[in-house]
Amino acid sequence: MVEYDKRKIIKVGEKSYAVTLPKKWCSELGLQPGDIVDLIFHETSIVLKLKSRKPAENAQIFLDASKGEERLIRQLIACYIEGATRIKIKGDPREVSRLLQQLMKKLMGLVAMGDLKSPYTDVVILESHINLKDITKRITSITTEIFDTIFSYLESGDKKLLNEALRYCDEVSQLYFLGLKTTKGELLKADSEDVLSMVDLAMFLRDVEHMTGSLIRLIKALERMDHEGLEVTREVFILVRKMALDALQAFTGDKIEMALSLLSSKDKLKEMLERNHEVLDRLVLNEFNLIMNLSSSIAEIVLGKCVRNKMCRCKYFYPKL
Repeated sequence: MVEYDKRKIIKVGEKSYAVTLPKKWCSELGLQPGDIVDLIFHETSIVLKLKSRKPAENAQIFLDASKGEERLIRQLIACYIEGATRIKIKGDPREVSRLLQQLMKKLMGLVAMGDLKSPYTDVVILESHINLKDITKRITSITTEIFDTIFSYLESGDKKLLNEALRYCDEVSQLYFLGLKTTKGELLKADSEDVLSMVDLAMFLRDVEHMTGSLIRLIKALERMDHEGLEVTREVFILVRKMALDALQAFTGDKIEMALSLLSSKDKLKEMLERNHEVLDRLVLNEFNLIMNLSSSIAEIVLGKCVRNKMCRCKYFYPKL
């Protein structure tokens, strides 16, 4: 519910102004005289931010497995990202256990508890305190390894390498959900500058997750291609791989020149894809285009960080004439 109220600014002392808050709002938010709140000045707005309050330890979420497997998966992922720690699931305990085993590949710290003969399964999500920079470095490192492993396959034809690349993809998925969960938790105590950086991180994580999905589909397409098709794909993949890895490095290292260079090379890659559209597998071509666009999106996040941090007064946005 959104409510509107108009208040007059009053002068307090020689250097401060004050605005009163409606008592009803304070009561609903649990605010008392003497409580501390954060004030954030951003562009044309002043935002009042409450200190975060931890949810009650006994709070528990109840889910019903009979409503459908896909729905239950999405509900569990949402609970995980939002920081829930205790969930009770009603349903066939063996089916729920099977589903949780699949989800454990994506959600770190997911633990099933309770008796298999009980109609309820208790799920505990272990709390973790992991540095967001460490998550970013790890997900960048693993995604780089996936590209390198696929490239090694295109050179050697050893299909074991494709299975290795798929295993790395599972870890990216874990880090993606862990990163979203950690980001949401950190936002509760962040100031305005940190909030914008965390939005950048969430966008980066989403792009990398989509890129990994694209690589999984690419791997499946490569498995059924003959030697000639792999040779053609290899030549284009070299450029696609370079663009993607440059985007990852540009983000993790705040490398503005690399991001700009990447965006400049996009047209070259686009021309190459168009030139080879008749010889490249259609599915492979689609994934290459998607990876190219996601790499550009990551590079644009890097440019946005530069604009915000240097207010467009650096040599890239305000060159000396």
